[in-house]
Amino acid sequence: MKTFLKRLLLLSAVLLAIMAVVALINEKYFEPVFFAIPIYFGLITLLLYYGVNKVIANNPKRFMSVYMLLQFGEMFLHIVVLFAFVYFNFHIAKMFTVYFVAHYIVYTIFGKRELMKLVKSDAKNNQ
Repeated sequence: MKTFLKRLLLLSAVLLAIMAVVALINEKYFEPVFFAIPIYFGLITLLLYYGVNKVIANNPKRFMSVYMLLQFGEMFLHIVVLFAFVYFNFHIAKMFTVYFVAHYIVYTIFGKRELMKLVKSDAKNNQ
């Protein structure tokens, strides 16, 4: 879990640094609220990983069903957050959606890679 947390914090720091550079280069395409996006996705990714880690440790047979349920919940939460933000901040909807979707892709790839590592290491330990 510590290794995952370090990698997640590093990814979030890199993305925040990239966003800071974009903000400095062109303020027109950036709003300060966009800095919350990596923090949001980092927390959601951490919670998902923690939940799956607990399921693997306590009841590995339920892994797939719990994982799919968590994935559905995560996707539903992202859609609600995106639509709520766009509804209340329509003037920056396009740029927020671009940043949101880009971060969604990055954190999804990162989360899936880390979960695959977790599942493979658990499979090795159980053999």
